[in-house]
Amino acid sequence: LQASSQRLVLAVAAMAVGASSDNGQGQKRKSDEVGYDYGNGADYWNKRYKADPKPFEWLESFTELESLIKEASGGKQDAAILHIGCGNSPLPEAMYDHGYKDITNI
Repeated sequence: LQASSQRLVLAVAAMAVGASSDNGQGQKRKSDEVGYDYGNGADYWNKRYKADPKPFEWLESFTELESLIKEASGGKQDAAILHIGCGNSPLPEAMYDHGYKDITNI
């Protein structure tokens, strides 16, 4: 998290080669087993989300990040937030539900 003037930037870098996630039950996700390469760009992501379209967090949920988000935003829920690398993360939706309304996802 980085606060910069009026903009809060959420940069979640979870695209390390070999990163894996589970389905919440300690099992590998279907898409991790397919063996696609992150470096394949859009082709990788199109196949990955087609294989497993359910939203998920790569790293942490809003519950784990809430105190950091409050600190970085100065407690201002009207802060402009840029969520980089959002994928199909439910984080922005949870943030919106907690009062952060100015969120841009890329």
